[in-house]
Amino acid sequence: MSAQDSIVIVGAGCAGLSAARYLKQHGQQAIVLEARDCIGGRVRTIHDFGIPVDLGAAWLHGGSGNPLKKIAQEISLERRVSDFSNLAFYGIQSEGDVIDPLKAADNLLVGLQALEKAMKSASLWPYLRTVVGRSVGLGGSRASIADVLDRAAANLKGRQDSSQLLAFMRMYFEDLDASPVEELGFASLLVESATEPEGGMFPTDDQFVTGGMEKILNYLAQDLEVHFNQVVKHITYDQHGVEIQTQNETFKAKAVIVTVPISVLHSGQITFKPDLPRLHQQALRYMDMGLVNKVILQFPRVFWSESVDLVAMCNSPLRPIFINYAHYKHVPVLIGIVGGQRAHRIEALSDTAITQEFCSELQRVLQVTVPEPTKVVVQRWKQEEFAGGSYPRYLVGATGLEPKHLATPIQNRVFFAGDATSLTEPGYLHGAFWSGEYAAQRLRKM
Repeated sequence: MSAQDSIVIVGAGCAGLSAARYLKQHGQQAIVLEARDCIGGRVRTIHDFGIPVDLGAAWLHGGSGNPLKKIAQEISLERRVSDFSNLAFYGIQSEGDVIDPLKAADNLLVGLQALEKAMKSASLWPYLRTVVGRSVGLGGSRASIADVLDRAAANLKGRQDSSQLLAFMRMYFEDLDASPVEELGFASLLVESATEPEGGMFPTDDQFVTGGMEKILNYLAQDLEVHFNQVVKHITYDQHGVEIQTQNETFKAKAVIVTVPISVLHSGQITFKPDLPRLHQQALRYMDMGLVNKVILQFPRVFWSESVDLVAMCNSPLRPIFINYAHYKHVPVLIGIVGGQRAHRIEALSDTAITQEFCSELQRVLQVTVPEPTKVVVQRWKQEEFAGGSYPRYLVGATGLEPKHLATPIQNRVFFAGDATSLTEPGYLHGAFWSGEYAAQRLRKM
């Protein structure tokens, strides 16, 4: 394949594989360069517990239009619909004592409905899309989600549980958007309000993958040419083509699709010559990588409720939300999800310290004797050179159009894809998939 006809894709995550697959289906072969020794990117399934457990993406979100749900159906991937309202909630107090967690969850849902109405009345969420121009013009883009919550809280006067509701909402947004709410931009709510399913905060059609998300990536990678351990260092482009330099090889192509995480673009691991246009640099200025980490704990027995999908501990310093594998797979495994500053704190602690803190909090909150875990795995996405975090977030000052700007082709030679370039589904796996296909479609039209 001559350089004039070749296409290079940087990154073998969902976006890169999607782009390569689309091109192959339309008669164009592409070379995929992957820095790691495996495909997947931030999709990673481990089998340390005798069952598949995903350290990264674990849900297939959205309705039947999600293309990954169709693939999951085709390959008979094991998954279950999550009921996010079916949770045990520890945090609401009743005369100084933690009330029954299931009753607390019911109270929480009623309270969240009140909070949502308060946010609506402030013209903030989920109606922000309808007033985006006016809101941004009034400086709304400079607001953080913390500002939005504070405004909504002003409409919750008279509710005794308002502080617990706000604490839960902070935890919810920090885990959803992988950042402290003070750092999350107004644009996050704009995008979420536009793409939010009918179920609102608790969608009814999200599928939790219990059979291993890696199977979808393996399916996408079939018959593709992937070169592993190729760390791209430099990309030089002009009207005639592109040159991609790795640590030990040089590839020439007519075009390149760059699908690396936004953190890699921020870090300068890849230099561009000439520099990226101002439009792209501005987009990068208002987006970066948020952080959510998982702590997987296997115990000799189940000592918590097996009937709930999730266990939320709002009155814990770590404020984890646990995925209940006793419910999904009938095994004594809890997967703690921790976002924002709490996730950064996890990165700095040893596995032993994390285990002790989690077990201590479980024992204090559940008021039961917690046995020593038989196995613990801690995922630290920030420390990984080719990840640098979990998924993209909007910073204060963002307009919500940053993904569109970042995805703009440069001289019809350099294209970008990945979850940070999805205008409607940023940070989601199917958003990455669509972005890869979209970049490949644009490339074919050049």
